[in-house]
Amino acid sequence: MRPAFILICLTMLLSLGLCPAHANQDSLQKAKAKSFYDEGVKKYEGKDYEGAIDQFTKAISFHSNYAHAYRNRGISRIELKDYVKAIDDLSVALDLDDKDSLAYYFRAKAYRRTMHYELAVQDLDKALALSPNDADCYADRGLCKYELKQYREAIKDLDASIKLNPYELAAYINRGMVKMVLKEYLSAVEDYDHALKLKGNIPSVLCDRGMALIHSGNATDGCNDLRKARELGFLRAEDMIKLHCK
Repeated sequence: MRPAFILICLTMLLSLGLCPAHANQDSLQKAKAKSFYDEGVKKYEGKDYEGAIDQFTKAISFHSNYAHAYRNRGISRIELKDYVKAIDDLSVALDLDDKDSLAYYFRAKAYRRTMHYELAVQDLDKALALSPNDADCYADRGLCKYELKQYREAIKDLDASIKLNPYELAAYINRGMVKMVLKEYLSAVEDYDHALKLKGNIPSVLCDRGMALIHSGNATDGCNDLRKARELGFLRAEDMIKLHCK
């Protein structure tokens, strides 16, 4: 009776993955996966995105349910503009961990860059439900809503982004862009002013502020901005000067 009982117990332990040998092997596999994962993070931080993908892939080969490895491999693929594979990786990551706000944020970025704006908004909604004070999520959702021609909703998101982070350069630039579409030119000028204070003479922003000034009736200052943009090598400014400046 006793040998049979012991055999039954061992069989049960093995089936449940509770055998000490099995547990040790599993721990070793996960330790190897973590080592490759850490190396992948270093590669990513060093902007070696192909190297990062290789290391995250090795991590996954040792730990097939490694959600963060899938997520970071997807993020690395975005840097290489491989958006379809990035979406695949980030989707697996979210299947494994649907509370990962960063995975939603980056999948939304991949969706936006493939012009799937509604899907991007859905992911950013989920990201913000998990991380309601994420200025970048609001900024990106505002940009997606701009692309969907939901201009007033875009303004609200960009307002929220700037409130959370007054140094969010892209939010000022994009809010100015939305206001130009709405013909709120003086308010757009204020946003471009903020952007230029944060970053200095950005040629494209100088050009946009120049056009906002011209449309608001201040051709003198507007043309000065366009000329500065041209001097800084922004070629589109030349066309604007020919059209609007004497």
